[in-house]
Amino acid sequence: MWLVTLASLPRKRRQSGSDPQGRHGGPHEQDHQEPQWPMDDGETRARRPVPDSRIRTNDSRSVQQSKKLSDSMEPGLALQGIGFFVRKGICMATITLSVEQYEGTPRPPSTAEGPVWRIDSTQSAAGLSSTSEQRCVDDTPREQTDWVFGTVEGRSHWITVDEVDDAYLAGGWIFDGDDKTLLRAIAVNKTAGWTATQVWGFQMVDDERRYCRNVVIEKGDERVNFRIVYDYVG
Repeated sequence: MWLVTLASLPRKRRQSGSDPQGRHGGPHEQDHQEPQWPMDDGETRARRPVPDSRIRTNDSRSVQQSKKLSDSMEPGLALQGIGFFVRKGICMATITLSVEQYEGTPRPPSTAEGPVWRIDSTQSAAGLSSTSEQRCVDDTPREQTDWVFGTVEGRSHWITVDEVDDAYLAGGWIFDGDDKTLLRAIAVNKTAGWTATQVWGFQMVDDERRYCRNVVIEKGDERVNFRIVYDYVG
């Protein structure tokens, strides 16, 4: 359930609302200048913000979770019932996401004939087993099983910022008017009793444009919010 969608956005962006951490002000117009990044070593490349991108395009990219800029995931993992040592391992590890995004035939149970956007991803971290996911962005529920979260029913679809009905999930996005430039992913673990809702897109973080996910984990009356910020790898 940890995925990414990446590729090019027009240069002028409008900031909608404040980000989940309250670091940004109200809506404003801002011109984005593409950064020039030194390419002399891998460490420099791993710390780059994502290049100018739009959410939907055929593309293959890799990103790493920024430990410095991201919120802690541990309270959310605890609410999902993930064991102490696994939580610590995930939170301490450098998580890399390798993602391929393309248009293709939808996976079952969908019987649609037309192409849909597909996102195939592999998440890896030193010392932990990798996980893979094949996602179709067509709002069709599908089951996915992995060693971290067990069996969940997940679905995802493109949305506008105005369609996000949760203040935390809606906060901080860079978007294009009425374009569906965000992706909402919902995963439900019926056995453990939790629901994870994520919105993926781009935000300005410390004056740099970054790929981010706002995440809400809910179980009964309990709720945990956190944001994940990514560094572009290549």
